[in-house]
Amino acid sequence: MKRMCLMKNYAWLKINRDENNPKEFLAANVVTRDLKNFGKKVWQQKGWLKSYFLQRITGKIDYHILDKIETPIDLIISIANHFEPNPTAVGLKTAIASVEEWCQELEDFAVRDFDGHPFKHSYYFPAEQYNPELLFPLEAHCSKGFGEVEIHLHHGIEIPDNSNRLRERLEKFREKLRSHGFLSYDIKDLNKRPRYCFVHGNWALVNSSGGRFFGVDNEVEILAETGCYMDCTYPCAPNIAQINKINSIYECGYPLSQSKPHRDGRDLIVGDKEPTFPFLLQGPLLLQWKFTSKRMYLPYIENGALNDYRIPSIDRFKLWMSANIHVKGRPNWIFIKLHTHSLQNDHRNSVRGPVMRRFLEGLSSFFNDGIRFRLHFTTSRESANMILAAIDGKTGNPDNFRNYRFRLFYPPRFS
Repeated sequence: MKRMCLMKNYAWLKINRDENNPKEFLAANVVTRDLKNFGKKVWQQKGWLKSYFLQRITGKIDYHILDKIETPIDLIISIANHFEPNPTAVGLKTAIASVEEWCQELEDFAVRDFDGHPFKHSYYFPAEQYNPELLFPLEAHCSKGFGEVEIHLHHGIEIPDNSNRLRERLEKFREKLRSHGFLSYDIKDLNKRPRYCFVHGNWALVNSSGGRFFGVDNEVEILAETGCYMDCTYPCAPNIAQINKINSIYECGYPLSQSKPHRDGRDLIVGDKEPTFPFLLQGPLLLQWKFTSKRMYLPYIENGALNDYRIPSIDRFKLWMSANIHVKGRPNWIFIKLHTHSLQNDHRNSVRGPVMRRFLEGLSSFFNDGIRFRLHFTTSRESANMILAAIDGKTGNPDNFRNYRFRLFYPPRFS
């Protein structure tokens, strides 16, 4: 049995299988006494772990943050759903049925936020899986206010991609989504060119994954030129694509034409100039220390993933809040960006049915009284608009700024 456990851990080290499963990270290696593998895993994570402990020391991450912020505290929740029906693997009919089933289940949730908005997702649909029949159910779903569709892309998997091919794919897919009534426009752009948010497939934004799953160094420059205004790829630890900068809303710190210009950058601040697009909205990335069944006090990664290994809970939500992700100067607008792959079998139970229903009901009970807390369910676009409003010095209820800068071509029929 011990040998099997060691082999399992070694397999994770080689191919990053089940990277969202905390049992595949630190704790499992200590429990099995695979200390050599444990050391390798810690070394792989050293960049962001250094940032994490620095944030703990400086108070950026604060488990008592809610006692130090002026009320009411606005909790702005968005779900970056890597929405992958995968028709090639399961067949088109099965994929369509899966999308329809998902839409119906989410619409059945009766929970509303402080402003009356339903629980919603941002559907990052993979360009390489495009089929118009898969998007027809999402058209009706999103028109009711339950979400918005953005761009997701896996590329450079078999052979490295190149700049021209990447630009062409993004432009073609952007126009396809536009033809379905998705995406948004910038109110400052008289031509109303389509704009979008982005999540990179396999987490490998700008060759961040050791040269795998990509091949184009100036990806962020191409994203900007094709209309991307915000990236929601991170966090992805313990995947090797995880960068050192964590728990932040920031703009790229290096020229967009360079490789990995997002590896560091300037945090967005109230009263500052307009950020360079695309800026980055990160989700929470922390360590959670827990007692195991063997009575050992061990670290687990908390990366904001919603899957069957780590189902949503009020305890996790409190941890997400402690990441304290906000525009500097507006600490009572806390952004909590989570991520999931809702159509994958090992994610389904955590984002639908009684598990998610209980979680949402708990949020409404504890964090939506309107006095100390106000809960806001948002899409990535709406979060981006609230961020830009905060930079411009706007105050009060962030719900007033859901359409501040980037607006849908076809707003939902929701009131």
